Amino acid sequence: MDAAAYATLLVAAAHARGLAVAQKNTVELLDAPGRPAFDFAVTEDCGRYEECGAFTRVYGTRVLDVEYTDRGFAAACRTSPSVRVVRRDLELVAPGGAGHVLRYCTP
Repeated sequence: MDAAAYATLLVAAAHARGLAVAQKNTVELLDAPGRPAFDFAVTEDCGRYEECGAFTRVYGTRVLDVEYTDRGFAAACRTSPSVRVVRRDLELVAPGGAGHVLRYCTP
């Protein structure tokens, strides 16, 4: 079974239980025939890889992006004002720890 068909089954099962389901990355699914009917998207580095626009084209403001570099964060905030963007450190250091980074840009 391919990824799109499997995801469609998962989405149907979640929706039958009143749950929302997010697409995680996988920009290739956005244009797939019979694309699964996800409710929103959670992405990583869509600014870095210039993919935020593809996700907002499908999900509008229902996109949450996590960026791990300042450059990707700036790109995501600048190019996709409808995306909620979080800048985190790659190691996900706890608040107060050395290297902890947590910033937001939101529409």
